[in-house]
Amino acid sequence: STMNVDQLLILKDPAENFQEDLSQFFADQIHKQYVQQKLIETAERYAKEPKQSLLDYIAELKEEQEELLSEQDNGDILKGLNEFISRMEESTSPFVETFGGDLDKYLGGGLVGGSLYVIGARPAVGKTAMALNLADNIVSKNEGVTVGYFSLEMPLDQMMNRYVAKRGRINSYHLRNPMRFQEAFPRKDREKAIETYKRIAQLPVKIYTAQSYRSLNKIIRTIKRNAVSGGDVRAYYRPCLID
Repeated sequence: STMNVDQLLILKDPAENFQEDLSQFFADQIHKQYVQQKLIETAERYAKEPKQSLLDYIAELKEEQEELLSEQDNGDILKGLNEFISRMEESTSPFVETFGGDLDKYLGGGLVGGSLYVIGARPAVGKTAMALNLADNIVSKNEGVTVGYFSLEMPLDQMMNRYVAKRGRINSYHLRNPMRFQEAFPRKDREKAIETYKRIAQLPVKIYTAQSYRSLNKIIRTIKRNAVSGGDVRAYYRPCLID
């Protein structure tokens, strides 16, 4: 196959690290060929036996292939100039507001794209409740923002019981077992809970649960697929919460 300019320079470069560059070059080529071959083999297996596990593996291989074929970072800081100028000249805040007050103050103004925030605490102290409140506050306080919530422990019904209880100010025990609390949880309150669920379903919040999302790679692929895209590389205002 025909070599490109960068590949020819590796063979021409008389630098001291020539041997390392050459070894890395051939290692990359072997890696690309291996991924391509595994992709073909897995696709053939999937054609004969269409299993979800094979489909997930194909997606992982495709992602790995795209990374191998993507342009390498050359360290040029000028490529960030347009983004910097746009941020200096824009009239809207680059931050996503959370609870307001001290938290946003400590965060420097709120959540910012490209950052990772970790909330750590002992079990059963309210991390999930806080995350749900955070998701709800984000979509309430920030126009045009969608939240992706990945629950690795709770199924959808448990997550929505908590969300409906919060939004509708309803006792969560009543939602979990309405037949047991028929007197304390009459028909009108049940109808209120149903309407609250419907209103939540209209919010820009997506909840992904452990039944379908058990691997980090699948979560990452979903985040990338759902990311807001645009001409400005900063157009990634889709906060994601992983619980």
